[in-house]
Amino acid sequence: MKTIKLEIELTYDDRLTHGRDKESRAWFFQHILKGCEGELILHSNEIGDTIGEVNVLRVQPNDRADLPPTGARGPRSGTEGAIGG
Repeated sequence: MKTIKLEIELTYDDRLTHGRDKESRAWFFQHILKGCEGELILHSNEIGDTIGEVNVLRVQPNDRADLPPTGARGPRSGTEGAIGG
C-alpha cells in the first residue's frame, strides 16, 4: 500500500449529517472525522470503488459554529501516516 498526503475540502449537508446541537457536532468531529481510523473512506464514482482509507490529521472549520469542542481539533496522539490509502 502507498500513502500520499492530500489537502481537501469536505462539502457536506451539516443538517442531515449532524444537526445543529453541540453534542451532535462533537460526535461528527470526534467520532466520524477523527475517531474512525480505517473506517472513513475515499470513494470514486468514476471507477465505482473505494480508492483508500482516510486518516484525518487536522480539522479546520470554516466558521465558529463548526468548531468542535476543545480537544477535538488536533491530531490524535500516536497518529502516524497521512491522508490517503
